[in-house]
Amino acid sequence: MICGHIHHANLRRIKDMTYVNTGDWVESCTAIVEHPTGELTLVDWEEKIATTAAPKPRRRKPRELARADG
Repeated sequence: MICGHIHHANLRRIKDMTYVNTGDWVESCTAIVEHPTGELTLVDWEEKIATTAAPKPRRRKPRELARADG
């Protein structure tokens, strides 16, 4: 069973049925992805962003700063 736009994304087995609720993209930023293998996964974009650290900018060495400025 696949449902959508109920605001509470969920992917689980209920007895012999797979219950899939896509949630909604606008308020909760959730979606269901079907992989080429047929596997379904729940994507929570806000959670994914929060757990993925942005790379820190590399500090330039003094001589690199001089070249960049000059």
